[in-house]
Amino acid sequence: MQQVSTVIESALRSYPSYRVAVTGHSLGGGVSELLAMLLAKAHPEWAVHAYSFAPAAVLSRVLAVHPATRSLIDSYVYNDDLVPRLSLGSMELLKATVTHVLQQSNNNTQRVFQYVAGGNALGEYLTKKIEDRLQCKAAVDVSQLQSQSPPPETLDNPTFLLPGGRVFYLAAVTSPVPTVTTTAGSPPPYMMREVPNDFFCELAVTADMFVDHLPHRYEAALLHAAAALRDPAEERAAAVLRKLWAGHSVDSEVELTDLPPPSEQ
Repeated sequence: MQQVSTVIESALRSYPSYRVAVTGHSLGGGVSELLAMLLAKAHPEWAVHAYSFAPAAVLSRVLAVHPATRSLIDSYVYNDDLVPRLSLGSMELLKATVTHVLQQSNNNTQRVFQYVAGGNALGEYLTKKIEDRLQCKAAVDVSQLQSQSPPPETLDNPTFLLPGGRVFYLAAVTSPVPTVTTTAGSPPPYMMREVPNDFFCELAVTADMFVDHLPHRYEAALLHAAAALRDPAEERAAAVLRKLWAGHSVDSEVELTDLPPPSEQ
């Protein structure tokens, strides 16, 4: 930490108008949030800001939503990405969900039937015949689960970790993920909106929960969002994003300010 601070301090003496931007993806995203908080505390005179992509959940709810954290960190989460939702608390919720589902069948035969019959894949007539034979409903009752979202006081438990600061949720409107060459002005294939930090307190168990963590999916979504902006700075913003994703630093404070506020995307 001392070595990092010394290098940054030397750079800021040479370029006093610069800000300190910390960024990372996945574990690097979580580290960038923690590092930004440490730097801001140790050097309040510095203009520090973190941009974390697919961040590992490293902050308690109290820290994640604190006003000081919101002014310091912008987090970006794509679709059903597993990593920003992963903590001991979210795993306990998943365990409770799986247990509830398994308790609705008495043996493996019934469980296989419920799996195969999902979405009325067997048709109503055949499904009803098998239900009568196995004495088991094809549909799993999830009404209790849907009405039992964790209350806010539960989320204050330190077993729940969340993305920090302002959190922007990127969701794919079309599938599969398109290439980044879509022309500006075309219908946006993604939507972005700011959401509460505890939006990510539960795991989204889907077929894409692992692949949605991949950097190229984040890159495609962010570049499309930048290209869709009806603003003269959209091309400069896309260039800055490409640099950040390639692991390069941006050239100046002016270049950083070309990034549009996420809430306008």
